[in-house]
Amino acid sequence: MFVLGAHRSGTTLLGLMLRGHPQMAFLGEFEYAVDFFEDGRWPAHADLCERLDTDRRFRAQAFDVAPALEGRALMDSFLDQTRARQGGKPRIGATFHRHFDRVARLWPEARIVHLLRDGRDVAMSRIGMGWAGNVWTSCVAWQRMEELWDRVAPALAGRSHELRYEDLV
Repeated sequence: MFVLGAHRSGTTLLGLMLRGHPQMAFLGEFEYAVDFFEDGRWPAHADLCERLDTDRRFRAQAFDVAPALEGRALMDSFLDQTRARQGGKPRIGATFHRHFDRVARLWPEARIVHLLRDGRDVAMSRIGMGWAGNVWTSCVAWQRMEELWDRVAPALAGRSHELRYEDLV
């Protein structure tokens, strides 16, 4: 299961809640799994590993990188390692803040939760974190992610659910 939403939309909160479920392991931010899947293909294993080595979130996970695995199989191995580290829970989840279209394409069997938070609150939170200098810049980032979701959502009918942050809290 994947949680998709703009930065500062509550994805971390929802992920922590899901991780607390006895059946659900949760990785958290997993963007590196889709960042390098460009033009419908993965880079060669060595190039992918080199790129992953520059990603701070990936490095913090200290995953074992199997030399025989490529692309999605390698990414799935990171999900499996997370599941094992969290007690072998049968279900796994992760968060994505971008490339929703790639997530849908790479994991066609995955269940999706789209977390939607009021764009004004997202903007103020982004400013509060120092990630944006003004409301306009923050709103543009939020709008881009919501427009991407609007393009991807029809293809996810039957396996996605939209959850409003305000309802969650």
